[in-house]
Amino acid sequence: MGRRMDKTVLLFFAIFAACPVFSQVINYSGDHSLMLVTTKEHSRLNSVEGSPYLDNAFQYGTAIVEGKQPLKVFMRYNVHEEQIEIKTDVNSEDIYLLPKMESTVYKLGPQTFILDLIVLNGKRISGYFIEHYHGENFRLLEKPVTTITEAVKAKTGYEQDKPARIVIEEEYYIVNNVGKIQNVRLKNRDIKKTFNSPQAKKYLSDNRIRSEEDLVAFISFLDNQ
Repeated sequence: MGRRMDKTVLLFFAIFAACPVFSQVINYSGDHSLMLVTTKEHSRLNSVEGSPYLDNAFQYGTAIVEGKQPLKVFMRYNVHEEQIEIKTDVNSEDIYLLPKMESTVYKLGPQTFILDLIVLNGKRISGYFIEHYHGENFRLLEKPVTTITEAVKAKTGYEQDKPARIVIEEEYYIVNNVGKIQNVRLKNRDIKKTFNSPQAKKYLSDNRIRSEEDLVAFISFLDNQ
């Protein structure tokens, strides 16, 4: 099973590697350096189902670059490549990237994307995170990650082959003001096991954690205790 999965992953990377990528740096509005990225479609991509994007559509947002004027553009997040793709004109085919810098913040709809690094149980987790909450004592970060399901051949003539599929999953991390990190799921039982102070127990007995919004409300409550 492990070897077959490795082959699937290698095939996936080979498919993406087969798409030529060319870049050049241009100045936008005389203030920002954007890297133009163009990709050629490859028919073999049709063999992989799903999308590497958190949302396929470009949405209007703001890129806040330290020392420069805010950049009002259209953006989408490529989870697999960990890239914030940019369009200056939503109807244009040209796609750009900003240089990766920790000081750059992307406001995309209600979400805030930051480039960060956390260490959990000795494991370094880096890249773009969605910062759902940032208070004095707690932060709530979400790390979208991609996994690839294995392609499955039909066993009988009544079945169909199932191609490899890109799946996006979410990992949530709660970081306190002394750097302690908790990896949590959106399950009330798991949150209860992680936070057992009297205040947290009382809150969780009166409020269930079923959604991202519920978790944000809980972290906000803890932050103000």
